[in-house]
Amino acid sequence: MLRIAYRPGEFVQPDPEQRHPGRGFYLCPVETCINEFFKRKRYRRIRLNLAEAEKEKLKKELAAMAHPDKVYSLVGLARKAGMLAVGQHSVERALKIQQARLVLLAEDASQNTRKKFTELAAKRGIPLRTYGKKTEWGHWMSREETAVLAILHDGFARAIETEILKKSSS
Repeated sequence: MLRIAYRPGEFVQPDPEQRHPGRGFYLCPVETCINEFFKRKRYRRIRLNLAEAEKEKLKKELAAMAHPDKVYSLVGLARKAGMLAVGQHSVERALKIQQARLVLLAEDASQNTRKKFTELAAKRGIPLRTYGKKTEWGHWMSREETAVLAILHDGFARAIETEILKKSSS
């Protein structure tokens, strides 16, 4: 999810690191969500009046940040909901206590990491999918690199797995 920071009467700007002062609202980083936000004038719900120039500037900045991949957006939602384990130790713990519902492994994860989590997931009967790169996952998780993630919620796990299967079949 993308955070948009604003102070009434002052500024509106994307805040991907979630560090800018002021109030904020979240927007799905997928192009269709961004277009819907402006088309239906959803910014009015938060009592935000944008001049045409500000609206166009914000639209361009958000379009540059938009990610066409729904998998990353769903993982971002799971993270926001607290239903995500990130990193080897957290994922290993989630697998051992039967909390994980889906394990995501980066395509460029090391052989040892692949072997370790493939065996752990198979032993516990948890589905494992290989998707994305370590640097991409790291960017989305506000880290340098992340090789393994675990989704801790059934609904998120099903939705993410469905999206991954759609992408692999097309």
